Amino acid sequence: MKYPIVVILDNFDRMLATDRERVLKYIDMLFENAAATVKVLITSRKKIPLSDHSSEYEIESITFDSSCQLLRSVSERDLSARDCESITKLIAGKSLLCLAMIGNVLKSTTADVSKVISSLKKEQKTQGPGFETQSDACIRLSLNNLKKRLLSFGKYLSMFPGSFSLTDACAVMSSFVREECLVEKLIESGLLQVTEGNHYHFRDTVKKHFRRLREESGIDESIFWREYLKHFSEVLERRSQEFQRNSNHALKLHELEKQEIRLFLRTSIDCCGDFASVCLKVLHSIKVAVESQFLVSLFGQSDLVYLLQTTLSSIDLIVESSKLDAYRADIVNLYAFFALELAEQRPAQKDIVFEQAQIWLDRYTNEVTISLSIR
Repeated sequence: MKYPIVVILDNFDRMLATDRERVLKYIDMLFENAAATVKVLITSRKKIPLSDHSSEYEIESITFDSSCQLLRSVSERDLSARDCESITKLIAGKSLLCLAMIGNVLKSTTADVSKVISSLKKEQKTQGPGFETQSDACIRLSLNNLKKRLLSFGKYLSMFPGSFSLTDACAVMSSFVREECLVEKLIESGLLQVTEGNHYHFRDTVKKHFRRLREESGIDESIFWREYLKHFSEVLERRSQEFQRNSNHALKLHELEKQEIRLFLRTSIDCCGDFASVCLKVLHSIKVAVESQFLVSLFGQSDLVYLLQTTLSSIDLIVESSKLDAYRADIVNLYAFFALELAEQRPAQKDIVFEQAQIWLDRYTNEVTISLSIR
């Protein structure tokens, strides 16, 4: 459900021209994605050109001294309006009302606005001026009013470092983000920034905000991890098959895609034991990537050895999980495969690798007979 939103830009003349334009773009985004109506009230000591936006907003001339009274009257009037559950105040300047009012949402129609303003004045004195930039404040409030699925999208992406592929991110979040136009709004607003090609990153302020929202809302991260593991297992397997079809000629992968694959390999094994439904899929995709020589061509032998060692160690932990009893035979067979690969990559330590692997296999192969042999 969309609600009316009142945005108050206090001391608008003190903002940089670029910040003014950015603020108005964020307001556009609020209107298109979150608000039934948006009323923009601007306080300024002088006339400010609003370029192409001037015809879209109702401009009310008020003085600095009257801005506090204006806020109070607007709050009292709009809070009593039917179906208006919230009013968001955005103060972008550095006046009596600035910053301390940011993010405050008055939800009750019986709110004593004078007491709210009084308490916020005291809060401002303790925080001091300038604790948050004008553009950061606008970003924060803009994000607060985005649709829930877009907030979920941001919360999910804030779990990962660096840049991300928008296509892959949308695929992973398919059950949450169904309208890609909403993602495009993030890009248009400048909240998402292009790095290269189809890769993006959030502004630091935005990412911190999403992280805070995730921590406060108690988001179920297992849903995201399950989708992440499932999706990138498919990506890795598909890339490995493409590599094999090209007669092992190097694929021209974007550097950021290499980073994503590396991130997947680094994180997938550690957490896939918690998700029995995707555990085998993850291990199988790594097996295909090793067999096709895709990983060694991508990262080199030393990284492949490290991956194999990490995979074997992680499988040892995974197979102890009672949740994976139904998959134990398959996982043990995969363990044997990775042990043989490690022995091939480290011929000088082949006997040690075989001995350790055979001890492990003897412990977990009550119903499955597996023996290691030199290929």
